[in-house]
Amino acid sequence: MNSERQRTIETIQRMLARALATHPASRGLDLDVKAAAGLVTIGGEVPQPQWTTHTSSRWETELTEIAKTAEGVTRILLEIRPFDAYH
Repeated sequence: MNSERQRTIETIQRMLARALATHPASRGLDLDVKAAAGLVTIGGEVPQPQWTTHTSSRWETELTEIAKTAEGVTRILLEIRPFDAYH
């Protein structure tokens, strides 16, 4: 991989990690961001609220919308797992 392309991938990862760390929906979550050729993978655990339905789709929607804000992102893969934040 050439150095310019590597810098671009690293820039996307940093931009997206910063966006996730500062966005109200994802601030405080321990998420891992990886990028390669326009594909961004976001992994980690997200809290599962007890009194809502369709929780995973809510997180999928929120994280996908945040990822779309990073320049150069063409595909998004979520590898998130819910955890019970109350126990």
